[in-house]
Amino acid sequence: MQIQPHLVLQTIKDVNQSLVDDNLVETDRIGAGAFFWALPSKGYQSRQNLIDNITNHQQTLDKDIEEIEAKIQMEKNSRISNDGEREQMMKELEELRKDNQQVVAKLKLYEKCDPEKLKEINENKKKCHQGMVRWTDNLYEIENWIKKNNAAMTGEEIYQAFPILRDLDYLE
Repeated sequence: MQIQPHLVLQTIKDVNQSLVDDNLVETDRIGAGAFFWALPSKGYQSRQNLIDNITNHQQTLDKDIEEIEAKIQMEKNSRISNDGEREQMMKELEELRKDNQQVVAKLKLYEKCDPEKLKEINENKKKCHQGMVRWTDNLYEIENWIKKNNAAMTGEEIYQAFPILRDLDYLE
């Protein structure tokens, strides 16, 4: 078999392999050669099987839809109440929901007095106080270092250079 010069052998192999993968062509090895063929009856049979599968699936889905619609109708019928009990229960449910919303709103008002929130606020307050004391100590240490290492500066000159040191004091 002579291959035309513009056809690449690998392209032919790839096309044949894709047809085999799609079950459109059959293949078999006989000796050193690989033979490919496609029978019209096999193509017809595979399409017929696909149609049958889809038809069966559609029938199953139609049956499921009918069952679900019957259940929906049955539930609708069961909800119809002759003595008005369901309507009364629905009104009561709506009232309970409104009461619940009011309780949640009140709870948000009292959230500020929640013991856990107060505990958290007090812990944060202690941390802030400790930080304030630490920085006050640091400023006093800086003032002492300046006085020790710069003997020429008087206390008044230090306070003029760093006015924050004049009013510095520990808070309780």
